[in-house]
Amino acid sequence: MSSLRVLTSLTAALLAGCATMPDRPPGTGGAPARLRVHIEGVRGTQGRLLVFLHDNAGDYHADDDTTVPDFHAFRYQRVDPVVPRTTVVFEDVPAGRYAVSAYHDEDGDGRLDRMWFPFPLMPSEPYAIANGAFAPVSKPAFTRALIDVEPPSTDTTLSLSTHLEKLLGGP
Repeated sequence: MSSLRVLTSLTAALLAGCATMPDRPPGTGGAPARLRVHIEGVRGTQGRLLVFLHDNAGDYHADDDTTVPDFHAFRYQRVDPVVPRTTVVFEDVPAGRYAVSAYHDEDGDGRLDRMWFPFPLMPSEPYAIANGAFAPVSKPAFTRALIDVEPPSTDTTLSLSTHLEKLLGGP
C-alpha cells in the first residue's frame, strides 16, 4: 500500500472518530442531579445486578470484572434484582454525559461471564447498554452509550438480554 493511500486512510479514520465525539466532555462537573436507571427484562432474582456510570472510555471498556484490583468506574452499584424491572438510583451525580451499562451477574461472582460456544468470549449473562447500543463482536463505542444527566433528575431505561438474543433480535 502506498504512503499516500495509508495517509488518506488514517486521515479518514481520524475525521470519522472526530465526528462521533460528544458535544461536551463526559462528566463535566455540573450541578448535582439524581439519575434513575430502570432496568427491564430482569428474569430472575439470583445473583446481583451491577449498574455502571462511566466518564471515560477506558473504564467503560473494562467494567466487566469488578474483582480485579484495578477496576474503576465513575460510580457503580450492586443491587438485588427485582423481576421484571429493577430501578437503581444514583444521587448527586454531577450534570454531564455518562456511559451507562448494566449486567445481571447471575452467579454473583462480580464478573460478566463469557461463552465459549457458539461465539467465544461473548457475554453469556444478560447485559444492557444505554441507548440500546450493541456491537456483535465487541462492546459498543463509548460515545454510543452516553446519556445526558441533567438536574434535578434524569431517567433512563436499559433492557437486559443475552448476547445471542441481541444477535437474533430477541428480547
